[in-house]
Amino acid sequence: MKSPTVLTLFIFLLLQMSCEKKISSPRPSVDPDVGEQTDVNPVENPDPLAVLDELILPRPHAADSFHICRPGHTANPVEDQRLVNKTMRPVRRGDSGRGAKAGTPVGLQSFKTRDGELFFHFDQSDSRVKYHLLGVGSQPGAADIMYWKKVVGEVTPADRFTMARGLKETFYVNVVGVDINGRESEVATHGPFTKEQLMVNARTDGRAGNRENLSTVVRTNRAVAPVSAPTGLIPTTNSIFEMYVNFTQSDPSVPMHIFGVGSLPGLDDFVSWQAFFGNQTPSLTLEDIGVGEGEAFFVSIYAEKVDAAGTVMNSDVVSTPALAMNWLPPGQAGNQLTIKFANTGVDVSGNVIAGFNSSQKSTLQHFVNRMLPIIKDFYGPPSFSREILFRRNLAYSSFNIFLPDKGEINMADNFNFQLITHELIHAFRGKILVTSDEFWDYDPELSGFEEGMAQAVSYLCMNEYVRRHGNDNFNGFEISAKGDLYASSVGWDYDYRNVSALATTDFNSDQGGMRLGFERYEMGAAAFHKIFFEDPLFFKKFNALYYNRLNQNHQLTPSRKLLVDITEQIVPTIEGIPGDHWLDEQYVLDCELREGKHIWSRFTNYPYHTENVLYDEIYFFEVFPNSSNWYYDRPDGSRIYHRMNGTQGRYLHFDEQNLVVHSEENFALLPAANPPIPNAGFSPVPIASYANITGTSEDLLFTGITTLSGLRTHNLPDLELYKLTVRMNDPDGGEVTQDFYRLQGRELVDPKDKIYGGILNHDGGTVTLYHNGNSTTANVVDGTFIAEVPYVNNGNGLNDFKEIVEGQMRIIYFDRHCKKYEAFRNILPVGQRGAVRSYGTHSFLLDVNKMKRLDRGDPTPIPPAAEPIGVALGGDSGT
Repeated sequence: MKSPTVLTLFIFLLLQMSCEKKISSPRPSVDPDVGEQTDVNPVENPDPLAVLDELILPRPHAADSFHICRPGHTANPVEDQRLVNKTMRPVRRGDSGRGAKAGTPVGLQSFKTRDGELFFHFDQSDSRVKYHLLGVGSQPGAADIMYWKKVVGEVTPADRFTMARGLKETFYVNVVGVDINGRESEVATHGPFTKEQLMVNARTDGRAGNRENLSTVVRTNRAVAPVSAPTGLIPTTNSIFEMYVNFTQSDPSVPMHIFGVGSLPGLDDFVSWQAFFGNQTPSLTLEDIGVGEGEAFFVSIYAEKVDAAGTVMNSDVVSTPALAMNWLPPGQAGNQLTIKFANTGVDVSGNVIAGFNSSQKSTLQHFVNRMLPIIKDFYGPPSFSREILFRRNLAYSSFNIFLPDKGEINMADNFNFQLITHELIHAFRGKILVTSDEFWDYDPELSGFEEGMAQAVSYLCMNEYVRRHGNDNFNGFEISAKGDLYASSVGWDYDYRNVSALATTDFNSDQGGMRLGFERYEMGAAAFHKIFFEDPLFFKKFNALYYNRLNQNHQLTPSRKLLVDITEQIVPTIEGIPGDHWLDEQYVLDCELREGKHIWSRFTNYPYHTENVLYDEIYFFEVFPNSSNWYYDRPDGSRIYHRMNGTQGRYLHFDEQNLVVHSEENFALLPAANPPIPNAGFSPVPIASYANITGTSEDLLFTGITTLSGLRTHNLPDLELYKLTVRMNDPDGGEVTQDFYRLQGRELVDPKDKIYGGILNHDGGTVTLYHNGNSTTANVVDGTFIAEVPYVNNGNGLNDFKEIVEGQMRIIYFDRHCKKYEAFRNILPVGQRGAVRSYGTHSFLLDVNKMKRLDRGDPTPIPPAAEPIGVALGGDSGT
């Protein structure tokens, strides 16, 4: 391999920043042989089944969650949030705009069964109405508590989870009629009332004593023409976390199936009839079904078609034998993942195309066969044995996705083997990802832990792959090359990036508009790579303890407290401080909703051999109560969008002596339009990026990218710790202020083999760095230090690319009064792939007030360097 130029690396960075996480509404693409669902965007790609797609979706499960390697954009955030976010916006039903409205249900009443389940009855006089949608929400017309469910007839099935799930103190029951053409009625609302009031006021109806009477009648073929029923039903259960049924459909023209779960064959009294696409039912947990461990249930399925005249045709109902979900301990040593390939794929427009060809299949199989043992070395065995489906999907050219309910990974033809590894790592946990709520549905709150671990381990696994299988070229794909080094792109200057804007309950809350999601992924990877240096078996131990906690308490579900407790049990200290305190100091692992206005300065630092350039992009954004930075539905039903573009503000650039060296008193954030693209998120147009502040600009290396930059500073004369203070006018009144620290100066030109840093609250003196049996001392001048270090290697075999030996570094600071302080930093490799440059460089930001005070002469031992990865994990060293 040739050594890439800096410009090439910069282009690579741009490609990384443009990598996208696309959360899009499902539209059916039927694989006649495998039949899995593929997700594309129905707004961009109209489909004759769009009405059914929009209206007959089951409430979201983890199948709708996307676990990927790079955040980015999609074209429709409204649909995204509706389908995949557990705290989705209240869905306001109403006129579909396709003609006269369907008849509105009347006389909506609530009833209670003898065992405490609920059902609802209403009257419908409009003969055109085909079915109804039932939702429970925190306001009229909303379905944020229980998502819209299809109801056939005028009596809803009795449902356990309506009462079990966290009903708000005040809530409403909402019903909508839908006719054969998809026209919707006005919303019929029942309420407001509380859970307690509903239980007291509901009357018992004679029909409610037997759940069979509440269920849809066992269906026979009422089609005008015969419709093929599903055959060969094969149920799969993985403990209490997952139950699904695969089957065969001989008629490729059947677009969809309906399934229900009941106490007898043909009944849906446990889970009401729900539409789905493909030949595998959505995965349900024990909580979803509402039965106890070992309690019998039946899954029933029928096919549905609509002919050209709009006539609905159904097949006979087929049912599984009696099934039960019993506890199966996860993470057993013998668990294995295997892969298969979907026979069909999807193009960028959502059209069905051929699946992977034989060469692509053999390449993927070759890679997976070699990678799975490596992942197991780092992550331990999979939670459960499962077959993972690989689907060709050309919409996913710069990222891959994992759908845990389907056990499906989608990717395009330009295989990125690190991204594939990332998704396989998610697949190792499968349905019990830590990004799950108490019902094992997808919840993004803990993304910092799930995505951070997956990204870190994917880099570690790729490095181990290079060690075991370097120069691996297969069917024209360069899978690995000796000298490749994978690591987080932000590990080398991590301290400066650990800012409050990273904190979130949704990794992709900015929907790609600020590239903040990209920063979170890389910061999460760096954080867990740092933890890895405390114990090279951390990830394997973490999963073993996680599974053991679930084994001890079957009702236990992921929480930040649980994840922090497990982490601290494995690594009591991280970078020299208690593990729980360290985790609390990493904003990307904060997992908190921080409502209100925020400023983020996304910076890119280019230390180069002729100059030192730094770009700051300034973003002013709002965190709404639903975690989104793009929109929020108010309680009155109105929607508020991002509104910070065009905001006026000012910035001040302070040197170490707190003197202003550069400022602008009035600037307006660009673009000015609010929202940047109306009614759409995941836009390549940024949220409020100021692009015209310039510092010194002579002899700029990257002359063609000025539109990217906010504040551009270049070769400042003195090496100092600078402070960038940004003040933005709050459109609601007042001012929002945020400080950022940046280390710059001509001494950073050609920074190979150097460690440099800034120290807050310093008092002169010296810094001594201990690492790998060596030490280096540097003077503290203007709050900075710069030291040439001997512990640099050229391990990747490229003359222009070096890296400091990874592991833990001890830092001792003596101020000019001989006070002694101690800190630790776990330093990551800075690689050719997964990083912007590799000069054997690291930069720290220390704060004396946070360092440990040591007595003079304290003989605190220097910790040993971390054991090399290959030695710790074993494995062959073949090529």
